[in-house]
Amino acid sequence: MTLFRKHIETKEQEFRRFFDTNYDRIFCYAHHLLRDQEQARDIASAVFCQIWESYHDYDMLPSPSTLLVYTRNRCYDSFRHEQTVRKYEAAALKTIEHVYTDSSEIIEMDKLVRKMLDTLKEPTRYILEQCFLNKKKYAEVAEELNVHKDTIKRHIMKALKFLRENKQNFAEEL
Repeated sequence: MTLFRKHIETKEQEFRRFFDTNYDRIFCYAHHLLRDQEQARDIASAVFCQIWESYHDYDMLPSPSTLLVYTRNRCYDSFRHEQTVRKYEAAALKTIEHVYTDSSEIIEMDKLVRKMLDTLKEPTRYILEQCFLNKKKYAEVAEELNVHKDTIKRHIMKALKFLRENKQNFAEEL
């Protein structure tokens, strides 16, 4: 076995010990901040991926307090992302409510919404219908499709962005 190979195996073993020693602490801290076990697992994994990638460049492992800072920052990023998603959800609901407030335009608006939905690709269209028209929660749709709820959120954000950008085009076609 070459010296280089021994060095790589030693680095991997060292990182494995570091991971085994600190993972539970990082997971519990993220879970405490987020109150969501799956999201905490994702954050803990992302933190260790970040460390693993930089470990090859610097040959240093962070201190436990630095690990907590990384975790806290990732949790804050997650909070900010959730706020952005909620803002877009509220805007979409407001748009949908506005569409259906005038009873004389309900039929025309229904045609417009259906036409817009028909232009979306699967599974984005299905997800949007389930979440907004059938009022299902993201977790329910995620379970039904056997995907993570963040995947559902990404599809919703993608669909809403597309619909906002193309709303005028659809309205002109009617």
